[in-house]
Amino acid sequence: MKLYLHYEEQPEFTLILRIEKNVVNDGRTKCLSENATVLQLKHLFVEEYKRSKGRELKNVDVVNSEKKVYSLDSLVIKEFKDKENVFFVNAAPTKEEKKPQPQPQSERKKEKTSNNIIGLEKLYEQDLIQAVELKSKGNYKAASIIFQKIQAIDPKNFVVLIQLGDIFLNAKKIDRALEYLVPLTQSQPQLIEAFILLGHAYFEKGDFRNAVESYSKALVLAKDKKDKSLINQLKVFIAKSLYESGEKSPAIQILQQILKEDEDCIPALYRYSIALIDQGYKIDAMRTLLKVLVANGNDKQVKETVSLILQEKGSLELLEKEIFNIDPKNIDTETKNTVAPALAFLATFVKDFGGVNESKYLFQRALEIRPESSSYCLNLVHVMEISLEYDEAIKLIHSFCRSNLSSSVASQISCQDVAQIIEKYSVSFQNQSASPSGVILSSPISELNNNNNNTEIQKSEKPKDLPENELDLFALFFTLVKVLYVRGDLAPLQPLISLLDPIRKGRDLHFTTIRNEHAYFCCISQLMNSHTDKNSIPKNPDVKLRPIYVAGDSHSISPAWHVISVKDEPRLLIPILVTGLKIWHLRPKSRFFPKINFLQAISSIPLNSDVIFLFGEIDCREGFPLCVQRCKYDTLEEGMNITINIYMDVLTKIIHERKFAAFIHPVVPVLNETRHIVKLFNRLLRSKVERVKEIKGVDFFDKLLTPDQGALKSCYYLDGTLLKQKNLEVLEESFKSLKKIVKKN
Repeated sequence: MKLYLHYEEQPEFTLILRIEKNVVNDGRTKCLSENATVLQLKHLFVEEYKRSKGRELKNVDVVNSEKKVYSLDSLVIKEFKDKENVFFVNAAPTKEEKKPQPQPQSERKKEKTSNNIIGLEKLYEQDLIQAVELKSKGNYKAASIIFQKIQAIDPKNFVVLIQLGDIFLNAKKIDRALEYLVPLTQSQPQLIEAFILLGHAYFEKGDFRNAVESYSKALVLAKDKKDKSLINQLKVFIAKSLYESGEKSPAIQILQQILKEDEDCIPALYRYSIALIDQGYKIDAMRTLLKVLVANGNDKQVKETVSLILQEKGSLELLEKEIFNIDPKNIDTETKNTVAPALAFLATFVKDFGGVNESKYLFQRALEIRPESSSYCLNLVHVMEISLEYDEAIKLIHSFCRSNLSSSVASQISCQDVAQIIEKYSVSFQNQSASPSGVILSSPISELNNNNNNTEIQKSEKPKDLPENELDLFALFFTLVKVLYVRGDLAPLQPLISLLDPIRKGRDLHFTTIRNEHAYFCCISQLMNSHTDKNSIPKNPDVKLRPIYVAGDSHSISPAWHVISVKDEPRLLIPILVTGLKIWHLRPKSRFFPKINFLQAISSIPLNSDVIFLFGEIDCREGFPLCVQRCKYDTLEEGMNITINIYMDVLTKIIHERKFAAFIHPVVPVLNETRHIVKLFNRLLRSKVERVKEIKGVDFFDKLLTPDQGALKSCYYLDGTLLKQKNLEVLEESFKSLKKIVKKN
């Protein structure tokens, strides 16, 4: 829907405005959501006028071409038609400016009521604007507080009710959403948006009969608007509800009728593809889904459906032969330019829904078609990390470099340089029969790469931004450093760091698409400086020390390959890295690939091992604050208790199956911004661990903090993300106080 907004007095101004379900500003036209009110429209116009003309419109009414004044509480899509002209005019003079003429008593009564409404609107106008802005930014918690405050002033304000219903619907708090939406549809029987949201709420609740009824009422109202797109969307909602209720035949008939009239109706095509899958028409379903995916590539539900069907036996072969029609003996330019990107796109999100093996296969095929693509190679290596295929990843990077010797970063770091370092120093590469789950101990060296012809970058010059393909190649080299470090193949690291670091410096890589790879590289570069002290990995790689495994997110790499003393026995700390895992990912319904990574990591640890678990920092940094903000939880503590219960349930099961001696490491309090959250989480975690007999806590959290508990002690500060290895002293000390000691030989 598009509107043309005008102010016709001097200086004149016109603004084009789009009304859309998903608000995306394209820089050419401004945009509001379908739930926007006339008040929001007015606020946006006034702001844009001030920005354009440098003047402020202090008191304007919103009117149509016939000078009808619109209520600020009204929804824009209810009041205006597509491509309608909307005018902003100076408001009528006040009573002090213009003395009113005597009016009949009935007219005076109407004026008094109108003035009361206007006064009420003015009372909470700014609050309403603030609440809507907060909601648009995803801060549902703060927005709901303001909306509820307005509701106390104006209980029947339908804009507030619909916004609150939408907030709690998105938060999956369906009963609370119904508390607002049911009375709203009763008081506003012509408000189509209320019936649509009510239908969504009933559908999420599993009450499909009431969902159909609500959508049907909305459909009647939509037919009056003669909005074909909206009418079809509502028919799809009805069909979806019928299908889920078991009435599949009438649901399919509705979808077929829609597609008969509009074969490109994407919502209908998606729902029809579900029916095709259920009826066993896999090829037709895949073709339909890919068409939907092209049109709506950001839809999470569509991606999940495509991912699940590709994980079925035989689907990848069908994809290649029947849909992409790939001839491996004839890879032409069109295949390189179209099929390879399509395979890589599928591989990217198939992984997100648990299809790790399928993602690996698709990236391999894409790389075969485009063997020069550093992006495809990088993503394939990341998939291999999920399955702990570290040796295979190192060999893949070497093979890629050997096949693309002249490819380089900033014309200074070539694939040939990196390949030579791998060949000269990597034990993983040289030991062709090494077990992927076995430990390789190679001591770090200080020898530099003498074949490097880098020219030193002047500190006064800011390096040029790297093109996308060079960023991906840089990320591939950074990831090689990460994989080697986690593998324990430390010998090549110093030559690689010496090669990469000068070219890295001065570039704002933390603002690019390779910020994560860059972050790991920076951390490992600093950690390598510690591998010269007495607690580092033994100089003789043949010396075998009993391990303690440290399973965790990125914080597991800080203690890696160091030795601590437990009961007077030196023990080697071996990292079991699970990149990006939140504890929340371990819940039963999750398919997200970090959970697959976690399960693979646990299975790589030998039975009867001693294992330290170090997870929860990402939950504290990202999960809990966002979930409270989105009204998923009322408090941080509620979210933490639910998450800790998941953690304990998963670990208890693993301990019984794998016969581990399990120890819980506290979440580290490195970040100033989340330290208060970490402190609360660790307190609740400690309390829970004390009640689980199979698990012991290595509780040294308080020792990491200053006496006032407000900051991290400076001696433990590394880079603002990880802890310095000095924390191993308190880890070692904490084992001495445990009643249950790790297993003896």
